[in-house]
Amino acid sequence: MDGNPAAAKTVKRKKAAVNEVLSVAVERGYFAQNPLGGLRWTAPESVDAVDPDCVPTPAQVGRLLAAVGAQRGLGPHLRAFFGCMYYAGMRPAEVIHLQISQCRLPATGWGLLNLKGGVVTAGKEWTNDGMLMRSTL
Repeated sequence: MDGNPAAAKTVKRKKAAVNEVLSVAVERGYFAQNPLGGLRWTAPESVDAVDPDCVPTPAQVGRLLAAVGAQRGLGPHLRAFFGCMYYAGMRPAEVIHLQISQCRLPATGWGLLNLKGGVVTAGKEWTNDGMLMRSTL
């Protein structure tokens, strides 16, 4: 919208949506064939580099966690949730399934989290054989 090229994932997602609409139009008789069928197209390269300006500093995360934890209601739970994601590099599903019995937390310093029970699903585009992969931690 601002004139810059869209991200590779955005382009692929939007092309898939347009392709689906055109396929339905073919099924309903609006077109004899899908005009995108013979189109040769390559997606733009995706950039795997992380922009350091987009990653919060430890000080920023500390302020964020303090502010979240100060909220009434779920504040303390969300503080723990986001803290686990930042400091332990956990996925949301892993944090949700984390139980106190899996935590070895000393009074000071680093502790140990024994992750199990979370369900992790890898989309078919991330597997070698194109099959959906699901594992339980």
